[in-house]
Amino acid sequence: MAKRDISTGLFSEAGAVAARILVVLLLAALVLILAKLFAVQNATPVTVWVYNWTLASTLAFVMLLSFCLGALVMALLFLSFYLRSKFRKRAVPQGQRQGEPPAGPANSTPETDIKI
Repeated sequence: MAKRDISTGLFSEAGAVAARILVVLLLAALVLILAKLFAVQNATPVTVWVYNWTLASTLAFVMLLSFCLGALVMALLFLSFYLRSKFRKRAVPQGQRQGEPPAGPANSTPETDIKI
């Protein structure tokens, strides 16, 4: 029976996975620290009125909410353009996709017009 190498050094597979997890955790901690600093510096209370709807919260929350809503709108627009282009590609006849000219009266020549 062959002996398995179960080393946990930095250059082994387990060490590489552990190093990636450590880097991700450090980046997440940095993002959380920056988000906390942003929230503390923008703790001014604000009131937002949209027609009859009112939101009273901190400036940081209102900015975060508007960013998330903008990202959602952009994702929905991208999705609609993507689906529209996908359906247009499906609507093209099979022969035309492969470089053949489209079939129809404009490209067909009647046999009576053949000149020799």
